[in-house]
Amino acid sequence: MKTAPKKATRIKAGRIQRANYKWIYLFLLPTIVIFAMFYLMPIAQVFVTSFTKWDGFNAPKFNGLTNYINLFTNSSFLIALKNLLWWCVIALTLHVGFGTLVAFVLYQRPTAGSSPVQCS
Repeated sequence: MKTAPKKATRIKAGRIQRANYKWIYLFLLPTIVIFAMFYLMPIAQVFVTSFTKWDGFNAPKFNGLTNYINLFTNSSFLIALKNLLWWCVIALTLHVGFGTLVAFVLYQRPTAGSSPVQCS
């Protein structure tokens, strides 16, 4: 005889738990503000500035995708990008390979003929 599966009951937050939500958000607010000020705003500003011609002293002038077109048609940048990608592939391969090798060696159990290391 089979029994019907029990319905999942949803646990409702009590009045006291719901009252704590405002404190959670209140204590998170400074962290969110600081994160936005020092992380999100600079990223957004760099993104917007990348579409302008600006020397840092005069007012920036919007020039659209010209900066990106110049960047990707510059042979020095393309060589540097290729070198960076090769460096990432080699470093990743060596780090993961060496880490896996060390993990494999450390995971090996002693064989039946070997004696465990004795500390005195």
